[in-house]
Parts: sequence; C-alpha cells; structure tokens
Amino acid sequence: MRRDLTPGESHLDSAGHQLLITKLGASDVRGEIGEDGRGLRYEDLLPRTHEVEVGGFSVRVLDLDFLIELKEQAGRDKDQPSLPTLGATLAEIKRLKTEN
Repeated sequence: MRRDLTPGESHLDSAGHQLLITKLGASDVRGEIGEDGRGLRYEDLLPRTHEVEVGGFSVRVLDLDFLIELKEQAGRDKDQPSLPTLGATLAEIKRLKTEN
C-alpha cells in the first residue's frame, strides 16, 4: 500500500469506505452509512449528531439512540454483542437526566 497518496475531494465525497493515515493517526471514513449506495450521507445524519470535545478538538458524533437504531437495522452479527451495553448506557443517561 502506498502511503504517499493524498485523497482528493472526489474520493472523500464518495459513498465508499476510506482507510486513511493522518498525522494524528488512522482514520476510518465512510462516505455513507448503509449498503449498496442507498445509505445515509453526512447531510442526512447531521440532525442526529451532537458535538463533543476530544483532545482539544470539537467533533460530531451520532446520538446514542440513533447509533443503536442503525446497528439494530443493520442486523450484523458483529454489532450484536455491543447492543446490550449501548442500551444500558442510554438508559443510564436518560435516568441521570431525569434526576437533574
């Protein structure tokens, strides 16, 4: 694999899956979430995200309830073990919000 290639805008704006190496480390980028090019793109996902601070940077992440929904819809075996933990985390977040 060549490590000196720089992706252009057309690469980053595609529906495909890019595994990139950056100065800050590896980045696994999806052009869309879903199969066969019929998935959700950034613009579709944006309303179901929120910003968090990570290492001094502001990044957008999917809302936990929406992440769970997407994983359930995908029905992939690899997602099944994480669903109980994600569900329990969401329940705890909701419980803490109602206490405050």
